[in-house]
Amino acid sequence: MAEKQPQPIQYLFTDPTVKTVDDLLQKQDTLFNGYQGKKEDFLKYDGGTGKTNKERIEEQYNDFDEDLGYEVGTEYLKPNTVLLLDPTIVRTDFIGIKGDNQVNNLFDFSAYYVQEYEELKKNPQYRPTLRVIKGDTEVGYSNCYLSVWIYSRAFNMIIDMSAYCMSLDVNSMLQGSNFTLIFPLSAHPGLGTRRAKKNRESNVDIVSFPTKLTKFAQRISTNDIVWIRFEELQMEKDREEFSGLKQVDNSSLAGNVYDLIGLVDTVQQSSKVSSAQGVVTVTGRDLSKLFQDDEAIFQPLATISDSATGNIIIGSTQDDGLIKRNFVSGEYPILFSKEFRDIETTMQFYMNQLSNIGLLPDDINDTFFGSYVKNGNDRRSYTYRVKGTEVERKLMRGLYQIIKLQVDPAVKNMKVVDSSVSQPEGSLLTLFNKLCQEPFVELLLHTYSDVYNIVVRKPPFDKTSLQSLLPQEKGEKKEEGDGDIEQSYHKETQEESGFQAGDHLFNLPASDVASEELMFEDNFYTWYKCEFKGRFIGQNTVLAQVPIIYFSDYVNIWGSRQMQVNSNYTVVGDDGKIGTIESKDQIISDILYVIESTAYLPFTRKGTITLNKGDRRIKPGSWIRYKKTGELFYVEGVMNQVQVGMTSVTRRTTLTVSRGMVEDFVVGKTIRGTLMSYFNLIDLENIKNSLRQFMTAEKAVTKEILVNKEVFEFFLSREQFFDKEGQVWADDLTLND
Repeated sequence: MAEKQPQPIQYLFTDPTVKTVDDLLQKQDTLFNGYQGKKEDFLKYDGGTGKTNKERIEEQYNDFDEDLGYEVGTEYLKPNTVLLLDPTIVRTDFIGIKGDNQVNNLFDFSAYYVQEYEELKKNPQYRPTLRVIKGDTEVGYSNCYLSVWIYSRAFNMIIDMSAYCMSLDVNSMLQGSNFTLIFPLSAHPGLGTRRAKKNRESNVDIVSFPTKLTKFAQRISTNDIVWIRFEELQMEKDREEFSGLKQVDNSSLAGNVYDLIGLVDTVQQSSKVSSAQGVVTVTGRDLSKLFQDDEAIFQPLATISDSATGNIIIGSTQDDGLIKRNFVSGEYPILFSKEFRDIETTMQFYMNQLSNIGLLPDDINDTFFGSYVKNGNDRRSYTYRVKGTEVERKLMRGLYQIIKLQVDPAVKNMKVVDSSVSQPEGSLLTLFNKLCQEPFVELLLHTYSDVYNIVVRKPPFDKTSLQSLLPQEKGEKKEEGDGDIEQSYHKETQEESGFQAGDHLFNLPASDVASEELMFEDNFYTWYKCEFKGRFIGQNTVLAQVPIIYFSDYVNIWGSRQMQVNSNYTVVGDDGKIGTIESKDQIISDILYVIESTAYLPFTRKGTITLNKGDRRIKPGSWIRYKKTGELFYVEGVMNQVQVGMTSVTRRTTLTVSRGMVEDFVVGKTIRGTLMSYFNLIDLENIKNSLRQFMTAEKAVTKEILVNKEVFEFFLSREQFFDKEGQVWADDLTLND
């Protein structure tokens, strides 16, 4: 039996500067390097389609072309010719391109978290030091020691200035963080927190280090690198205690648990002329600043070269980092101009191009992050390029060595239909967000451990994601024999905050909370309109429009609140058409995911929760269990603050939360014979069958009942918060064992 031939890669030729097949195969450092010396193999290859590349080239000719010299047999190439490439021959660093046509069912995947964050959660020492619990009383101290390091280009060294922080605010959102740091021009008694500790009454041991900081402040500038850590963790007990300014060796960079790795934006000195007293305010952002401020152009090199000078950009050469990033060789945009644009490959393409600018001097590029190499394990990021039979491994530039791209398996093969991806312009973050389209894909930018992560994942808002975060014993549905509601979610089995074994949720006890401001969600939807785009080689863009999904029970109470979804994701069928079974199934799966992830929003709560002692372990994009109310909340933002006074240290953490759901009803409980669950509000199976009927018959379907009325009335009456008498709110309940 003949071995099955691997699926060919389809390549759309569009480069007018390449005239013949010989020119194409002889170009250096391109997709076609593997075909050098194999012209006949290239021309005879048909990829199992029955039409060779030679035939594909020649069928583009006409009589007018022959008059101009496009003679059959000379293998002239015309733009928009589709060529087939053998995946076993083309350059291996381009074969991240996926040719699969499987439906990407988001329901099949659990919630995705960053590897570094998952490792921290499992570490029993991932908790603040000196916190001692006896019964319901905390008798130990909470360490409020700060660590702030700054790499100053003017000094060409890393300086620890932790002792002089008067105030530090770090505001972290889903796509990056910003910080504001204040220190004095002249340190005075009361500043110099070295190893400041506070108890519940905020008494502080003061250590002062008088010194002049004016000259130091003048040597901090834009894009200097900053490393920030809040209170000491048990896993950081060897954190050094410095008095005054002190140089930090590069060997100390790796292995720490940073809350922010970032860059300086502005440095402002404020003082009175008549007094030496004053403050310096340093603002900045985490490494998302690289993507927010920097623009990408991505123009082919042909547009910046001419035959006379070879370069029409004044003041630079093609070896310059910006030129390497923005003005790329033609093969890159050509390669990504059609369906070869799954999320993972395109993100890798962007990262490979972006890494030419690293914001570190060239003379220290290879050594600055040398501490990330230990016992033969090199954790720095590299680029790989294949030249002939040789694989070239090259260290990324500067800060890109510690920037990691992590892509959720649930979304990495989703294909993007957007021709502008191949010729991008705008900020780099704009490019990322164009590729990572909500509500199907979520983009997170954050510091975890000692690296900065770009995380592309499925938003953890559907049933599978939420239930995968709960302990195994929560996965069973509970049956109530007498039809009454018996609550158990509010019991606090452990007073201490943090992560418990087998649980992905951060447990937040009431004793750690200073205040809360919560309200029911007011941004939700009552009907859905979805449109799905698809583009395939040889065809025009087509639009697959599906019926409007209308929930009359929702509309009757809240009115018209439309959710418009314009999806640029598609699946390519075996025949390259939108009318394939795969494409239809993908559209249905995506619609059901959108509905399941949003239909419960009217019954959820959002707002802010302020912790009285502060906790650096809670990250944007994670879920917490608020034990006071028994709700699970999604964390959209975290504000960590420290203020150091003459006699006290104030440490606070404020969480911006949403999607608050009573935990028992995430899995669900059977009450009065009906499964009461946030994910049983809508009859998704009914919707799926109606959509299948529409796509098969291509006509409108009969209106069906889509809302489970008993469940809808249960949540509408706020019964999820009531005890079995239907009178008392959950956070005031007493457990009936």
